[in-house]
Amino acid sequence: MPKTDKSALREVLESIRDGTPPAEGISEAAAAAGPAATAEPAAVAALSEGQASVRQAIAEGNLAAELAKPDVKAKAIRWVKGMGSPGAEEVADLLAMFRADVIADADLLEAVLKHTAITREEAEATASFKKLPAFKRKQILDKYRMSPEAAAKLVEDEDKAKGERFLSSEYRIVNPLLAALEELGVDPAVHQSPDYDYRPIEARLIQVWKRIAIARGSSPVTVETWDGDNLKETYGVVRSMARVWDKYEVPDIPGGAVTRGDTGAFMYAAYPFLDPKTQGYPDGELAFSKTITWPGVMSTTVGDPKDHNFIQAKSFIWKLQARAPHKGRIIGSINPAEQEVTFPVGSKVIIEKLIVRVHDKTLHAAEFGSVADVIALARLE
Repeated sequence: MPKTDKSALREVLESIRDGTPPAEGISEAAAAAGPAATAEPAAVAALSEGQASVRQAIAEGNLAAELAKPDVKAKAIRWVKGMGSPGAEEVADLLAMFRADVIADADLLEAVLKHTAITREEAEATASFKKLPAFKRKQILDKYRMSPEAAAKLVEDEDKAKGERFLSSEYRIVNPLLAALEELGVDPAVHQSPDYDYRPIEARLIQVWKRIAIARGSSPVTVETWDGDNLKETYGVVRSMARVWDKYEVPDIPGGAVTRGDTGAFMYAAYPFLDPKTQGYPDGELAFSKTITWPGVMSTTVGDPKDHNFIQAKSFIWKLQARAPHKGRIIGSINPAEQEVTFPVGSKVIIEKLIVRVHDKTLHAAEFGSVADVIALARLE
């Protein structure tokens, strides 16, 4: 059975890239592969600047390093965008650029899928493809017959990636937004709904969001630039995490206990009944019965609270019982040393006891250290 055009072309392209052209010669083999491969290679002197840079880097065996240089990358992309119907060597150049997996550019990937034997599945597996914005990836894969399953997986992966972004840095932006929604009286059960529309309160929401973020230590210079676009993007992180929450890994929680640290002033401003000074609570253990609906994404650790500065430096510590089945999840692996378990927006915190240590920090110091004024013992639901 004769080879298909694509299979023959793949053999030609691979032989060109590997420096071992077929015995019958490139031109004859390319002609056998089909019309798309028959163009005669131009002399290097006549090549565009971008193609010349690529061709030289291939010859010198350092294509990936060269494409990582902004000027070479820009020239190569200009060449790809202006490409007409490529000949065998031009297609081989495209293939080599794709294999280098350095340039995350939609035009390059479309050219590769259009003019080479690279499959949609091979393109999806590359690092450069994964760096493209989700809508660009979807457009490309839709154009090349992406299956509904692949489209759903694409959205899921993007949503999960936003969870990793939350843990790495965006919690400083996201949690103040969720606190602003709480301050404006929007219940988590409402704003976590896919149908929720914040636009009727957008102007006020942005103002409160900025104020809370600055109070929590964000740079006023940066915060003052936040606008409707920033709000849309940040709320998008919240919605993305909610969509895939049950797709994240379920952690093992030894003994069912997690801990977290908070700044007392923030806790007391939101929940005055927790403030031992204004409420006149004496040092010691105090039976309690209060329930809080947690307004933000709750980060906790299964590790020893004394081992983590993000707990030890805080004036308010939570010890939370999270019995299985619980909603805690492992979101990515930004910092494995923190042994982090994250709980979703709207988690119910049922407070059962306060350990007040305003004056006597030796109370339960063996377990919690000697900094916090208050330790709250609670259940998570």
